[in-house]
Amino acid sequence: FVDSSIDSITPASGQVGVVITIAGETMLGGGVSATSITLAGVEAVDCTTAVADDEIVLVVPSGDAQTGNVVITADTGAVVTLVDDFEFLVASEIDSITPAEGQFGTLVTIEGSNLLGGGAAADDTITSAKLGSLAAEVIFANQSYIVLKTKNGDAAEVDVTLVATSGATTIAAGGFTYLDRKSTRLNSSH
Repeated sequence: FVDSSIDSITPASGQVGVVITIAGETMLGGGVSATSITLAGVEAVDCTTAVADDEIVLVVPSGDAQTGNVVITADTGAVVTLVDDFEFLVASEIDSITPAEGQFGTLVTIEGSNLLGGGAAADDTITSAKLGSLAAEVIFANQSYIVLKTKNGDAAEVDVTLVATSGATTIAAGGFTYLDRKSTRLNSSH
């Protein structure tokens, strides 16, 4: 008989894209892999980035806001459960992008909810902000308000992609349009 346990899940809550670590003892029951991992009833085995007997790292899959069990089933058939210890958070959402068009140096304000993934850590922030394939400078970020400064981009409608420290990813398809740099000029005669 192998004594298996899940000791902790860090963080114990998150939305799609958040990276979590499940720590425990002989969680694979003497086996070498997990055949199933569920978070609050949502299958997550395909989301694993590392699996070991004492630690499993995975990316939270998409799921409805709810709290539930963490269940690991090993290739040996061993099952280990941590009861009511993971909470799916409401997924982040971009409500508005102002202005929705601009050029190099434009300050863009993004408003929404759970933009940092719902995390409460003091160091939660946006680690990557892109307008299309171009990185944007993050001037300010909190759960509901982000200010970016654009880089040079070719005239085109592009996706806005935000990635938080937690791993949570928020995308607004076609959310920003780079204007043709030649089409707008400052009137310096006044």
